[in-house]
Amino acid sequence: MYSCSNPTFERKKSGHIVNISSVAGRLVFPAGSVYCATKHAVTAFSEGLRQELSARSGIRVTCVEPGVVETELLNTITDESLQGFIDTAKKSQGLKADDIASAILFALQSPEHMNVNEILVRPTTQER
Repeated sequence: MYSCSNPTFERKKSGHIVNISSVAGRLVFPAGSVYCATKHAVTAFSEGLRQELSARSGIRVTCVEPGVVETELLNTITDESLQGFIDTAKKSQGLKADDIASAILFALQSPEHMNVNEILVRPTTQER
């Protein structure tokens, strides 16, 4: 994604890249090691990109790390060892897409001299 917008952002000396990760990038759970590793990689990539770009080009980078979100993802998980997590997630009030959009908008609307590096957002009732 960055490669696609790099010349335009650098020419303007401004821009904002928003990456979506997950709380799972911070909290590893059994049978989720690969998923958690990929989300951790997105968070680490975002921080590295921010360090590389912010000082020399004014490009801001934000990583949004949502907790449980009401999506179809839970309906696609077939690993039996995750059934307890799935049941709990389906019973709880997950975040909505609009909640994530509001978090992104907060970062995008911040003053140019301020970078919102990470936004970790969970449903109020989510324990981990």
